[in-house]
Amino acid sequence: MESMGGLVRVRVSHDELRVALAGQLRRLLEPHVAVAPDEPELNDGVVVAASTSLTPEECAELAGQGKPVIVLAPLPTKSERNRYLSAGARGYLPMSLDLIPLVVLIESVLHRV
Repeated sequence: MESMGGLVRVRVSHDELRVALAGQLRRLLEPHVAVAPDEPELNDGVVVAASTSLTPEECAELAGQGKPVIVLAPLPTKSERNRYLSAGARGYLPMSLDLIPLVVLIESVLHRV
């Protein structure tokens, strides 16, 4: 997979899951894309967030600030997907052990940023 520079900010409230997801994304994306926890002082990058850690309203706020958001859903539903996409999310994916669809979407978003 071709990678480019950028930052992925991981927003997951469950500590172990955040660490595991960030670690796997680092393995798949670095050294060309940095991966970090989502911190308030970070303004750049793609926010990858669990739907349990980011409401559609928060997604709309981030998207309104021009920040790309990708939502991972532990239990995806069509209505939730529609709410997040209407709020400005660039993608809504089921949370899965197969991270390749997420990596492809992150790289696609970074190409457009």
